[in-house]
Amino acid sequence: MEKNKIIMFMMAISAVYIVLAINYLTFTVDDSFITYRYADNLARGKGLVYNEGERVEGTSNFLFTVILAIMRKSGVDLMAAAKVLGILFGMLTLICTIALSQSINDGYSFRVLIAPLFAVANVSFLVWSVAGLETTMYTFLLTLALYLMNGETTEGRFPLLSSLSR
Repeated sequence: MEKNKIIMFMMAISAVYIVLAINYLTFTVDDSFITYRYADNLARGKGLVYNEGERVEGTSNFLFTVILAIMRKSGVDLMAAAKVLGILFGMLTLICTIALSQSINDGYSFRVLIAPLFAVANVSFLVWSVAGLETTMYTFLLTLALYLMNGETTEGRFPLLSSLSR
C-alpha cells in the first residue's frame, strides 16, 4: 500500500478517534482536580503547592502540571485544556504508532494500520484520552521512545535516549 493511502487512512482513523473520544467528554477523573489545583497555584505564582504555605509533594505528573500551569497563565480553563491535550496526545500516539509499525514492518502496508485501529476501537483508550489526566501524554512519550529506540538500533541514532533505559 502506498504512502499516500496510509496517510489518508490515518486521517480517517484520527477523525473517527476524535468523534468517538468526544462522546466521553463528560467523564473526568476526580484525581485530575488535584493536578488542576497544583497547576492553578503554580500559574498564580504561589508555587507548586496544593495549599498556599504548605510544601507537600502531591502530584505525580510534573510535566503535565507545568504544561497546564502555562495554559492557565494564558487564561485557558484547566479542565478544557486537559481534555484537549488528552485528545491531542492521543492523536500523536496514533501517529507514532503508525511510524513505529512502519519501521518494524520495513515499509508501508496495511499492517501498519492495525495497531492504531485497535487503539481507536479500545474504549479505555478513548475514555482516558478525555479523563483529564496525563495518561495519553505518557502513552505518547512511551510510544515515541519506542519508535526512537527502534530507529536507534537500526540506524545508530539517539544513543543517549537508549542509555536511559539500560
